[in-house]
Amino acid sequence: MQQTTQLIKEKTMEITDLYYGAYLLVRGNKLDDAHLKDEGYKKQVVFCFKGEDLLKSAHEYISGRAKANVNELRGHINHLKRLTFEILNKD
Repeated sequence: MQQTTQLIKEKTMEITDLYYGAYLLVRGNKLDDAHLKDEGYKKQVVFCFKGEDLLKSAHEYISGRAKANVNELRGHINHLKRLTFEILNKD
């Protein structure tokens, strides 16, 4: 699986993976911004996160050791899906 993570600096991260983003929210990180990345042939919504434990949370997710409350995770997934559709429909 190709990683969609780009570390900008220690406490800020941009990702395009909705499920990864939902996990970061479950772990207490904050969604700072979401915007459309238009590469002409492909459009993606980029989620920008901030948090003190961002790198730890990212490592847990990438290494397969992520644990989360399923109901909380589902709520964040639905929130990010709605946000994604709102951003894509603005265009």
